[in-house]
Amino acid sequence: MYDTIKVYYPINTEEPNERKRLTSLLDNPKETIDCNSGEVIRESGKVGNMVATIGKNLWLTGSLATFKSGNNNKTLTLSEVRESIEELSDFFGLPLGDATLSRLDIGSTVELNSEVRNYNSKLLSLPRYSRSTVNDEQTVEFGNGRSKLVFYDKKAESGYPYAGNASRIEKRFLHRLSEQLPFQKLKSLGLEEEYLWSVNKWEESYFDVEKARGTIKAIIQQKGKGVAMLKEGTTAAERKVILAMEQYLSNRSKYRRELELERQSKKITPKNYQRTKAMFDAWDCASEEEPLIMELDSKVREEAERLRQQI
Repeated sequence: MYDTIKVYYPINTEEPNERKRLTSLLDNPKETIDCNSGEVIRESGKVGNMVATIGKNLWLTGSLATFKSGNNNKTLTLSEVRESIEELSDFFGLPLGDATLSRLDIGSTVELNSEVRNYNSKLLSLPRYSRSTVNDEQTVEFGNGRSKLVFYDKKAESGYPYAGNASRIEKRFLHRLSEQLPFQKLKSLGLEEEYLWSVNKWEESYFDVEKARGTIKAIIQQKGKGVAMLKEGTTAAERKVILAMEQYLSNRSKYRRELELERQSKKITPKNYQRTKAMFDAWDCASEEEPLIMELDSKVREEAERLRQQI
């Protein structure tokens, strides 16, 4: 679930040997020198796959999954996340659980029947994000400056012997994390509540994407106990039904989630809840689903549930 991180932790500048001590821990350390003063501004090097930079702060950048397991082909369990944070803290002799997050990627991989680009081509848009593609839809990115949602062919990228085709789906928080995350410290990644928030955010981010789902085969209107199939929307009321149905089908996960929240908060009566749910069910049956998106929807739901069970 957790992949690339970028964190910083303030160094004790009152201890003159602290930077030297930390630098001595790095593989292949290099100095960056101010051309005017000749002063060493910072040192940088590697700790496993992690890039460490030492100045006024200790900065660490890299994949937490790769640091722990050697690659990010499989997601870390919550206990493995805690162990990774502890290992980094022990290595540097610093309480890096208190380091502040400057970047966080949450992601997972789902195995699919068809080529990844065939699914990616049906990922149409995401509100307030721009869409871009790489290598004939092998990678699709939705970005807005603060974050990205990325879909790419993990099998092609990693060479890992997945049984089938593999789509990597990553939500990347890149800037102004305090406005996007309910937590800011590295140690939060090892907490159950924050972990579940991250899994839910990953799943919700996927379902927020508008997808090519096929055409509506019929217009439906809820009437009493039954569902009437209408031929053509000729009246204003029928056109209203068509519009409502199209809006629902463009992002059905969102509307069903909102309905459940209204039920839980008792903002909707049980009778109206059942009526609305039956209408949504009928609209699902009346739409001609795109089979690839149906498969991808199902795989994402299954993966999110599997991740929740890893606690």
